[in-house]
Amino acid sequence: RRAALAVPTFGKTGTTQENRDALFVGFAGDLVVGVWVGRDDNSPLGRVSGGTVPARIWREFMLRGLDIRRAPPPPAPRD
Repeated sequence: RRAALAVPTFGKTGTTQENRDALFVGFAGDLVVGVWVGRDDNSPLGRVSGGTVPARIWREFMLRGLDIRRAPPPPAPRD
């Protein structure tokens, strides 16, 4: 969900053992992009997984790369 766009979107998350690396690879339109998040000293990332920070980075990049405007917020519920 963190990577969802207003166009068909496909991707795969990944997290290595002990959360040392997190990644998201996906495609939409005619772009295929991979995002890797990790530390130079190979220490764990804590709660970071492929579906968190890497997916958000991927989405932000793809919004610009595909020139997709952000969807407006959903309408407020009616009383």
